Amino acid sequence: MTLALLLRRTPSSEGWEIFQPVFKLFGYVLGVYLRDHPNYAIAIIILTILIMGAHHAPHVKSTKSMIGMQQIQPEIKKLQAKYKGAENRRN
Repeated sequence: MTLALLLRRTPSSEGWEIFQPVFKLFGYVLGVYLRDHPNYAIAIIILTILIMGAHHAPHVKSTKSMIGMQQIQPEIKKLQAKYKGAENRRN
């Protein structure tokens, strides 16, 4: 199976254009590895490490944001209780 066949555009790929460079990079790395070393187990491990590496930065940022929201939650609750009857005036 060639890389061009793997990356061809299908009707179900609508809306995924923004991720195409990432998909192509992963496909290229996987294709280069499999061309020289036809071991699918190691290829899957390499692909898993690549995906985990790509996902690490957004995951860390999301976790920090979640912790920050948990820390300010008591203050938000106090403000909501203070302005409970003022729903119409907020806009």
